Amino acid sequence: MIVDDLSKIKKALQAKTEGVDMPPAATIKQIVAVRKHIIDISAGNKSRLDRQALAHEHLSNAIVYGVLWARDGFK
Repeated sequence: MIVDDLSKIKKALQAKTEGVDMPPAATIKQIVAVRKHIIDISAGNKSRLDRQALAHEHLSNAIVYGVLWARDGFK
């Protein structure tokens, strides 16, 4: 399921969209980090509370970076 979602996202990012010069690299990096933390939480690796805090932090960063990317005209 996650692999299918990631492949859909990858295809969407590779497709050319009018007005979008480049994909939101900073946002993507943050979302990848969120995914890693969620996988660690579900596997029981390390402290669950630490991982949850990190997942929340990266998710909030992803939202901010996405807004900044949009505000700058998707460039």
